[in-house]
This record gives sequence, structure tokens and C-alpha cells, in this order.
Amino acid sequence: MTTKRTIAIMGANSQIARCLTEFYAPQPDVRLVLFSHRPELTRNFLEQRRLAAAVYDGYQQFSDCRFDLLLNCVGAGTPTALQNNYLSWFEILEGYDNLALSQLREKCPQALYVNFSSGAVYGRRKQEPAREKSCNCIEVNNITPSEYYALIRLNAEAKHRAHAALRIVDIRIFSFFCRHTPPDAGYFLSDILRSLRSGTALRTSPAEMMRDYIHPDDLCALIELCSQQGSLNRAFDAYSADPCCKSEILSLFQREFGLHYEYASINDGPNDACDVYYSTHHTAAELGYRPRFTSLAGLRQEMGCALENHIQQK
Repeated sequence: MTTKRTIAIMGANSQIARCLTEFYAPQPDVRLVLFSHRPELTRNFLEQRRLAAAVYDGYQQFSDCRFDLLLNCVGAGTPTALQNNYLSWFEILEGYDNLALSQLREKCPQALYVNFSSGAVYGRRKQEPAREKSCNCIEVNNITPSEYYALIRLNAEAKHRAHAALRIVDIRIFSFFCRHTPPDAGYFLSDILRSLRSGTALRTSPAEMMRDYIHPDDLCALIELCSQQGSLNRAFDAYSADPCCKSEILSLFQREFGLHYEYASINDGPNDACDVYYSTHHTAAELGYRPRFTSLAGLRQEMGCALENHIQQK
């Protein structure tokens, strides 16, 4: 009889967590355990998708959980929900990371801990992608709120490398959009989703930008490759088969879904200060990672599913 892998997800109501739940829940050799502060939303999601998993109310029983793979999807909220409350970034992200590390050290030392980091660790690079030797230059006597998030994620990565005896992987997400992204999230793609759902024109800056959106299936494939490694403690940049530029995204959704848009002097979201936001540091290839989806192909599929879900829910 095959022993089931126990996979635990923290922050089970996030968009990435829901993609991971859809991937792992149907697998017969997996016992999926979900933790969230709003378990009713988690259970509703499972019921709607006809998926089975154990759902815990909060994290009071987290110390009793034994797992083979721990996926930390805890976030501090979308840019819209955050409302400049940057302190929550420090308190929430640091707190749950420490909770995960404590459980790993004391109860599950052989497990793999996957933490979702961010391309923000490279800083706000204007005209070139992140590379192996990239540096994040911060003016230490004038740290601005726009740099807080990078410092939080970089601090977590350094702390994880210090736990050299544990299996810990930080996957740096640069851009992500899926069928579970809320239209009011405050990102460029969520703004497009909101415009398509409402039939109103998208107002966006004429400035060009480059982004790399990893498809959920490719992200899951990368996680599985990491889980197959014995001793592993490092960070990997997430990437698709090919990044894309803003004009390509607008043209795609205009052609495929009838998007109406107009240029205006506005900001496009939290990463608008970054003209180029993707990585050429593809060390995940050493594990055998070969992304199947380009950014545009992934966006086309996930946007189509997001719009279809909206129609079905009416």
C-alpha cells in the first residue's frame, strides 16, 4: 500500500494557494491539509470545485500537523486592501514564516518547506531583467516604503539560507495571474479583468513594460521538481517560456476578449515603477524545469477561465 504524502498549505484562500489546491487535492497519493483564518471561504471553494481536503480553523492546531511538504502562501493582502499599512507586511509575513520554521525544526525536519518569495528582492530595476549577479542597492539612511517589501522578502531568504540543514526553497514570483485573481486586487491584470467583466474601458499608462507571468501548472511543476530533491536549500526565480510586454497583453485581450482601453496619465499598479520586471537567472533548469506556457499563452487561458467562472456565478 502506497503511503500518502501529507501536503500542508498555509494561507489557503490566496490565489496561488487555490491553484495549488486544485493541483494536489485530486491526487490519490496526497493528503491535503489547508490552514486559513477564514475556513468558511476555504470550504466553499472546495465544495464548488468538488475537491476534498482537511480544513483547519486558524493555526491553533498547526503545531500538531506533520507534513512532507509545506507551502507558505500567506500574504499581507492585495495592494488595494493594504491601504499603505506597511507594518502588516512585517508582522504577518515574518510571523507565519517563523511559525513554519519552528514546526520544521521541531516536528518535520525531513520535510520540504516552499516559501513564495518575490522578484522584488532584486530591487526596482528599470531597464534590464534580474540576473545572477544583480544587486539591490538601498540607501540605508533613507529607506522608502517602496523598498519595505523587498527587504522583508530578502530578510526571509537570508534567514532560510542560515537554516542550512533544513530543506527550504524560496520561489521568487515576478508576476502571477490566474482564474482566482480578484478583479479588485489593484494589479494591472486584475484591472483588465475588472474592465472585461464590467464592459468598461481600461485606463492605462502608455508606458511600455516587460513582465513574466508564470502559469499555475508550471509553478506546480517547479514545486514537484524541488520536492524530488534530497538536500535542497536555495532560491529559484520563477519564469515562463517567454515574457511579454504590455502592448502585447493589451493586443491579446483586445483580440481575444474585446477589451477596450485608452491611455491616460495614471499608475498601473504597485510595480509600475519597474519598466522591466523578469529574470534571466534560470537556475531552476538545473532541476529539469522546462516551462510549458509562455506568458501570453498562460494569460489567455487563465483570463478565459476567469471570465467563464464569472458568467457561471451570475
